Amino acid sequence: MSRSIQASLPRPLRDLHQRAGGALVVDEPRTAPRANPPTSELPGIEVNSPEDLGLLIRKVRERRNQSQQSFADLAGVGRRFVSELENGKATLELGKVLKV
Repeated sequence: MSRSIQASLPRPLRDLHQRAGGALVVDEPRTAPRANPPTSELPGIEVNSPEDLGLLIRKVRERRNQSQQSFADLAGVGRRFVSELENGKATLELGKVLKV
């Protein structure tokens, strides 16, 4: 039996903002419907390195109370990839990173 899981970003990518110095700033939406009750709001997080991106991914996953495996299944990647992404591995395939 095969199941299909559909996932999407919580908001369009155009909501990401560039700041001076090349740092990418990700702001959480002020109001958005959520499948899971909010546990805490993430403040704007600057993404300057693979480690920063990994920390952001981990915080979002943990806030949703998801295991690495369930998060990977939703994104269509392997659990090991999610682990490497969260740990800031700089040599990951960009196409897969964007899927997450």
